[in-house]
Amino acid sequence: MVKLPPQVALASGPIDVTVKIRPFGYLTIDQGERSAMPLAVHAAKLTAGKHRLKVTCDACELQGKALEVNVEAGKDNTFNLPAPLKPSLVSFDGFPDDAMARIGNELRSIADSKAPPFHITTPPRAVA
Repeated sequence: MVKLPPQVALASGPIDVTVKIRPFGYLTIDQGERSAMPLAVHAAKLTAGKHRLKVTCDACELQGKALEVNVEAGKDNTFNLPAPLKPSLVSFDGFPDDAMARIGNELRSIADSKAPPFHITTPPRAVA
């Protein structure tokens, strides 16, 4: 009886894949249906090879975000995707006009945050 190496045995069937979406979102794999729930962690079984992962959410940019991945037997098939959230506009009320607010590297007085407000966008890379 010939015993196959673990990598060959795994390659013949579906491979466990984990997709982490931050903060959370719906997942579409290849041209399949969108997941039923917007989750932070999705689990799937895929064949070895290239696949297209796409994340969308109710608060996301309409086009979503797609990533081409290569699923390999015997490897860690965990992929991180940021949900492409729509930009947020932030201003402050109820504070003295000369109070200061910092968001990221930007520091402004409360009065200056009202017009135009701070503009916050999703980081371009996923955080694990």
